[in-house]
Amino acid sequence: MSKIRLSETASGSTLQDSLIAGMANRLQSSLVQAAPETPDHFIDYLPLVSPPSYRHDLPHIVRIAELLDRVIAGVVKRFAILMPPRHGKSYLSSVYFPAWYLGRWPDKNIIQIGADDDLARTFSIQARNMLDEHGPSYFGTHLDPKTKSAGFWKTSEGGGLKAAGVGGTIVGFGADVLIVDDYIRNIEAALSETQRQKQYQWFLTTAVDQAVANWSDCDCGNSLAPARLDWLLTA
Repeated sequence: MSKIRLSETASGSTLQDSLIAGMANRLQSSLVQAAPETPDHFIDYLPLVSPPSYRHDLPHIVRIAELLDRVIAGVVKRFAILMPPRHGKSYLSSVYFPAWYLGRWPDKNIIQIGADDDLARTFSIQARNMLDEHGPSYFGTHLDPKTKSAGFWKTSEGGGLKAAGVGGTIVGFGADVLIVDDYIRNIEAALSETQRQKQYQWFLTTAVDQAVANWSDCDCGNSLAPARLDWLLTA
């Protein structure tokens, strides 16, 4: 009888250990989530990071996202976005796109131009924060903790973003991507031939010359239609 009890005890103990081990494995599997798939295309990145309030599925948003993908593929060299205010174009091209692009290619560089320093840096901060939040999980990309200012921040791979207003200092900062958003400050500047020509010359002689890649995403309307540059317009 004693041997039978020992055998039963040993058998019960083995079964109990097996059950506990199985439960532990299932618990560990439920806790360890698979790494999210890297969004290789910009249009695939939008639904992953957009809040419910941002309608990334609207036709004009999809159109712009597809064009940005074509730019990265080299099919489109540069294009201008001509749309009314409050259509989401700035957030798409100046926040989402830099965060995705530098997450995907963290050794690349972007120059972000706005009507003034405050606007350019506002977009820069939002793009930086988005990359900081989603870059590690989707791309394995991290920010450089030593260079994280609003006007200039870098990734751990050496790439980064330089933000400046029209007429600002960007000399010495090369770029693979040049983004120009809300180029004209106000109606006074828009109606002034002198100011338009001054900004036009700065764009040609400073902004474009800093971009090593031969394209720009420009939300600047007909005021910047350089004869020496070919543009694809979307409206």
